[in-house]
Amino acid sequence: MRSRINSTGRKKIQRDRIAILPREDGRFVCDLDVANLGLPPTGRIVVEAHRQSITERFDFGTVADPAPLTALSLRQLDIEDVTFRVKIVDPESGRLLARADRLLPNGHDEGGRRELLTVKIKDIGPEPWKVEIDAAGEPVLILNDAIPAADSRIMSDALFQALILPAAFRQVLHLLWAENEQLEQDDDSPASRWLMFAQALTNREPPDWDASDDVVEWIDIACKAFAAQHPFMMAFKEAVNGGS
Repeated sequence: MRSRINSTGRKKIQRDRIAILPREDGRFVCDLDVANLGLPPTGRIVVEAHRQSITERFDFGTVADPAPLTALSLRQLDIEDVTFRVKIVDPESGRLLARADRLLPNGHDEGGRRELLTVKIKDIGPEPWKVEIDAAGEPVLILNDAIPAADSRIMSDALFQALILPAAFRQVLHLLWAENEQLEQDDDSPASRWLMFAQALTNREPPDWDASDDVVEWIDIACKAFAAQHPFMMAFKEAVNGGS
């Protein structure tokens, strides 16, 4: 798999240029920096909040003067359950000039150190744990809320980690493959960060996603390299042998 080339000339707006902060009663504040992107000053900015089939759109002025022209208040959606995207459109042709996708509120996209795998605690029935890709494209490890202190154990219990993290790592890569996620240069999306991490582990760029044998081999190499960086087997052996 090679990095995709954007043949349309569409630009990507880096996530650290956008901050979306929630306020009360569905209101939010959006701070945009679209300067020095080489975009025409007349480009129209649209901010969209969406979940499943519902989208709410907000006119955010122009590249030359980015500012909300309508109240930033959600009427149909809950601020805690939405993802945002920002689009810049040519007012004459309607052509999409630039965009940023899968943006989360609460400053999740404001840079700084971010974990590759988010952990959530939920009632997931008979399953002890599972991995999902959420609406923002973030891989999430979901631990069953029936497991005592699951949130702290996944951070500090070596045996707990050994039984979950290697398999969760493998599942994430398989999910990204299944969803045909691509590695894009200069992209800070969750998928690209994961694929770049796996590429660094394997010292090989991801293969063509259509070459299933190559993909399975590449994922296997990445998983073995990941496990080699952590004392998973040591923790397991010590637990089985009673710490001896």
